[in-house]
Amino acid sequence: YRGFFEGAVTFSAAAARYREELAEKLPDASLLRGKAELFGLEIGKPARFLRGKGPVHGVRITQDELAAKLGELEGSSPEEYAALKKREEIDGVLPRLVLLQHVLREAGYPSITVVDRELGAGVIAELAR
Repeated sequence: YRGFFEGAVTFSAAAARYREELAEKLPDASLLRGKAELFGLEIGKPARFLRGKGPVHGVRITQDELAAKLGELEGSSPEEYAALKKREEIDGVLPRLVLLQHVLREAGYPSITVVDRELGAGVIAELAR
């Protein structure tokens, strides 16, 4: 968030820079291809941003839904973007929306199912061993 979205004047500029980085660092998602369905951990905040308050566990986020919301954000004015950046937990939303779109496109999935759980630091440390 800090490197791409926080200092940007518009969402469009921030998202474009982040997409360039994703294209370089994550050029394809081939390891995700060929599965029956794609599930996403740690995407509860972006799902609530898209769908509003309420339960999001098990909700499907589609490429079309992401494209519509990202298009809306990309069309926002600098003033609207400045106001958006003041929203609570937005730092956990904006980069993930762009990342989700990238992964779905590259892996060839029409949607991702939300698993409204977050990995704790202990789990991540164990997985990193």
